[in-house]
Amino acid sequence: MGFAKSLSPEMTDYVATRWYRPPELLVGAKYGTPIDVWAVGCIMAELSDTNPLFPGNDEIDQLFQIMKCLGDLPDNIQACFQANPAYRNLSLPKIGKI
Repeated sequence: MGFAKSLSPEMTDYVATRWYRPPELLVGAKYGTPIDVWAVGCIMAELSDTNPLFPGNDEIDQLFQIMKCLGDLPDNIQACFQANPAYRNLSLPKIGKI
């Protein structure tokens, strides 16, 4: 038996580095395994290119960086953005399909 023990069965929704956060986490969705998959993809892209894939200055700029590369956010993420009180007076630009 080792010294490791579970600290908490619940995971927090806070990811320290903004550049590796997926759109759903930026707009207020809960943390889950797909968040880690997104982060690994961003890290792998950075390792291959030596530059961050989505180097946003804040949460809104981070969303815009992602949208410039991948196009408009899916409807469910846009709805989460609109429901988030932190983004009450903001709207997302229409990028279209890339």
